[in-house]
Amino acid sequence: MNVSFQLATADLRLLRTEACRLDVDFQILAQIASSVEPGFSKDLGARALRAANGVMNTFKRSPRDTEDGSLDAVIERCRDIAATILGKRESGGVTTDRNTLDNELKLWAIGHW
Repeated sequence: MNVSFQLATADLRLLRTEACRLDVDFQILAQIASSVEPGFSKDLGARALRAANGVMNTFKRSPRDTEDGSLDAVIERCRDIAATILGKRESGGVTTDRNTLDNELKLWAIGHW
């Protein structure tokens, strides 16, 4: 049976790539905070939890933040907070600051392909 429908209206949305990257950074921070054992690598889990809380406390919306561009500045500040644990990243997501994490810790993130 062939059925066809007519599309009356459609909403087109522009994806904010920096906001999506912040979401991935936050997920990684939350996973580090919940999975790293206490006392391991100078308490990395507690530092990741503090960074995740800092991101949540910094990300506050205002009524006109998309119009005046302040949302982009908030997202950038939140990503800077996440970078204290994860390191600064290039546009492709590759960490460029190798000294951010402790030297004895090897952290691999697999996913978000």
